[in-house]
Amino acid sequence: MSMLTNTDSKEISSSQNKKETGLSFIKEKFWLYFIILIGGYFLGKVISRGMRQELWSQSIRNLISASLLFLLLLAGLINAEFIYLVLILYIPFVDALPGRFGGQYTALNLFNVLSTLVILCWFVDKVKKGRPFLSPNRITKFPLMFALFSIASYIINGFGYGGEYLKFWLYPLKRWLDPILLFFITSGMTYRRDLRKDTIMVLLLGVTLAIFLTIKDVGQITHYYDYRRVAGIGEQSNMIGAFAVDYMFLFLGILLVNFRKKIYWLILLPFWWAVRTVAVSFSRGAYLAFVVTMLFISFVRNKALFIFCIAVFIFIATNRWVLPQAVRERIEMTVVGEKIYSYAPEIEPSAGKRIEAWKATLELIKNRPLLGYGIGMVGTYLSYYRGIDIGDVHNSFLLLTAEYGLLTLLTFLLCIFMGIRCSWFVYKHSDDEILKGSALGFLTGIVGLIINCFFGSHMTTLWEIGYFWVLLALFANEEKELRNEIALGK
Repeated sequence: MSMLTNTDSKEISSSQNKKETGLSFIKEKFWLYFIILIGGYFLGKVISRGMRQELWSQSIRNLISASLLFLLLLAGLINAEFIYLVLILYIPFVDALPGRFGGQYTALNLFNVLSTLVILCWFVDKVKKGRPFLSPNRITKFPLMFALFSIASYIINGFGYGGEYLKFWLYPLKRWLDPILLFFITSGMTYRRDLRKDTIMVLLLGVTLAIFLTIKDVGQITHYYDYRRVAGIGEQSNMIGAFAVDYMFLFLGILLVNFRKKIYWLILLPFWWAVRTVAVSFSRGAYLAFVVTMLFISFVRNKALFIFCIAVFIFIATNRWVLPQAVRERIEMTVVGEKIYSYAPEIEPSAGKRIEAWKATLELIKNRPLLGYGIGMVGTYLSYYRGIDIGDVHNSFLLLTAEYGLLTLLTFLLCIFMGIRCSWFVYKHSDDEILKGSALGFLTGIVGLIINCFFGSHMTTLWEIGYFWVLLALFANEEKELRNEIALGK
């Protein structure tokens, strides 16, 4: 169990070997990966069963949870990385396995407890080793600004709505800011290259597990019906489709960078599961995002592959019979016919409501552009003042601007831009097989996230957006270290 101890000699050894590439780092941390893998297996078993029925009684669940958390705390005090990786593995399942310990206190849930333990162990680790608690990188100030502008919108709008608003929306605001907390935790925890690679491997395990649990029981779907849409771990079809597109290209990126090595071809299995998840989510936004991201990653990596992908998509577009029938029906139902006495197509009702909501939200933004209407208020305005009963704006950029204001939107766009910038730098300059490939995958995933955000509210759910902020911090740290190495001529 020596893998669960942090020593200065080991850190020196890791620093000396930071240029090491390949998968040998998994062998060096065999026990760590073995424990995480076993934990992932049991996590999948619990979620797979727990999504259908309650496990045991509440008191027994609380006892088991408290015992496991105590053991995690002890392990984390020995090695802060271990409990941090447990948190990373858990992120996609915060809704599927919330762990509310009785449900009386909403804030007393598994994510809050785990993140608190991680911060505690992180602080102890820094004190023991005499390092600064935070290690800023080029992106740090933008998530901080994003959080501050969000809080400012909540407080200032709260003065107008009153104390009940401030009280009721305090916890949803905290949930909105939880992904930013993950950014800062990851920034502090992944100060070494080997820790960043460990994070990527566990993150890939989390994505694989989430996607597998989504489609493992899905049979052949011959015709499209709303009730046949696969909802997945978050019980929302559009979001599971977006989740798959946002992170599936981490697998393909690693493969494209290392396609000459046979071991990496195994990564096609979770990638295929993700493709199938996108298909059975029947999310048209996810379909579009998948096509664009496939073209993007092929263009960046290999122009011949890009031309091949274009040819395949053109063939599919002109011969839709090659698609599964249910997928074809979902695509073709967007336009349901032509209006009488007009050549203009008639948009399918759900798509038409989205367009109507977008127009109304733009009008709201014009009235309060700076800090918006406050968290949770756009749906109320659309329903009561515009008569649009849609429940969701279905556009992350519009929703963010309408509720938090243009300043918050601008900082998020800067985060996206900096994510593109740092992942591109890592992809072009890294000689590490895992980091280079996953940087290409993250870069592609950002493109997918941008497209998905135009068709859904994909920033309000921690399990979907959490890994974006983790990867953003991770590659910001990697870019920082690469630039230092280049400056020193290493």
